[in-house]
Amino acid sequence: MTQHDPAGADEPRYGQRVSPEELEEILREQGIEPHRPDDGQEGTAPTGAEADPYLRGSAPRGGAGALAGRRPTSRPGRRRGLLVTGLVLLVVLPLALSAAALGVSLDGSSTSGAALGENGLVYLEAGQPRALYRAGLAAGSLDCTVTDPAGTPVETHGLEGMEGAEVSYLSFVPSTSGTYTVTCAGGTSDIVVGPALKEERVLVSGMLLLTALASGAAGLVLTVLGLLRR
Repeated sequence: MTQHDPAGADEPRYGQRVSPEELEEILREQGIEPHRPDDGQEGTAPTGAEADPYLRGSAPRGGAGALAGRRPTSRPGRRRGLLVTGLVLLVVLPLALSAAALGVSLDGSSTSGAALGENGLVYLEAGQPRALYRAGLAAGSLDCTVTDPAGTPVETHGLEGMEGAEVSYLSFVPSTSGTYTVTCAGGTSDIVVGPALKEERVLVSGMLLLTALASGAAGLVLTVLGLLRR
């Protein structure tokens, strides 16, 4: 059913243009506060977040320029992680690999070495392979003789495959238990008697030591980088 205006016009009210004053009156009747543009901004249509209240607060302050001006910063956790990784590679891993190399070459022997001292006397058990070392295996070859408690010379051997090399290592097997005498050309004050190496495992032990050296070098680099970033 079509409603007619009070003037009796036959045209319907919907679809007709109304003046701004009439629009405000209609909005007030419906309980809606009409929007009044600020002074100096009449005739401009709101855009973006102003046009849609749901967009307000979604864009960061300063717009795209603020985002472009921000630079990503490294997190403190990453810097600490780099430093910790460097210290592990520099200290922990080389020590573990060195201990593994020693355990492999000595077959897990728990017997520690003993310094001979000036007199060169040491008590040894029969049948346990022993070896003479100098501080640092590359400190020069050993010119030593070993005699058993009865004064009989004991046969000694260098590292297999390294005959003639300047390696301070001589191994022997005590035939009887008792006090043995070691005599060396340069004295015995810097000579140690300890477990003999498993010569077939020397290559594996050397590879472990090289890995420990490479790990220490990488750890040093990472540690320095971590300290610089902190």
